[in-house]
Amino acid sequence: MINGSYKAWGTLSVHVRGTSCGTRKGHLTLSGFENCCPRIWVKVERQLWGSYGWLTTHKKSASTLYSKYAEVDTLTVPSSPSDGDERFHACWAYSDVNGAEPGAASWNCAGWVD
Repeated sequence: MINGSYKAWGTLSVHVRGTSCGTRKGHLTLSGFENCCPRIWVKVERQLWGSYGWLTTHKKSASTLYSKYAEVDTLTVPSSPSDGDERFHACWAYSDVNGAEPGAASWNCAGWVD
């Protein structure tokens, strides 16, 4: 886990995790949701600092059905400090009734980490 990336809502938490020197992924842990909604999503985003501010360069997402206990990881995004200042965060959201990935306004995100 990358320092400072933890965000929890009751029995749900998201993290940014380092998978090697050159990648990061989002991780979701949940428990006690077996009677709730059909699907929950997790995503990780990478941003680079540029002349116009922070720009999202990569994002990956994954989803899981609710259950008594579940953990899910996204695919990885690159981490390359030689590209310049970079930051990452992990987010979660409920799916819509069809199970599709949520729109931009639906995500709940943890703070940014290096």
